[in-house]
Amino acid sequence: PWLQAPCNVPGEPPPPPQPLAPREPFGGSAGAAAARLFVRITLDAGIEELVAIVSNVNDRLHHPRIAERTVIGERPEELARLRSLYAARRYARLRQALRQYHMLRLGKLAAIHRELMLLQLSGDV
Repeated sequence: PWLQAPCNVPGEPPPPPQPLAPREPFGGSAGAAAARLFVRITLDAGIEELVAIVSNVNDRLHHPRIAERTVIGERPEELARLRSLYAARRYARLRQALRQYHMLRLGKLAAIHRELMLLQLSGDV
């Protein structure tokens, strides 16, 4: 998997991850912060098409992430952990944490979908 050792040229050591300021503000919602983190991670892979795909998915998930916030909350500790693992280049643990991040949301998918439908009916998204 590409997350094990992101590098641009096979056989060369991976580049250092993009710097993360220890107290860089999340800014906006947790969903927006997650979107920025996922783009940063894909930038390290050095595959422009992957960055474009993740950016596109982030755009498409904007409204579902608003609904997600109502269902599971902001969860800043979860994002802080992902950011910390990424900054420390602990890719095996990052993969595990990303899997947990997504499994939580998949487990709440029906509730998130319901909330999204209510937001759309009310005109809030």
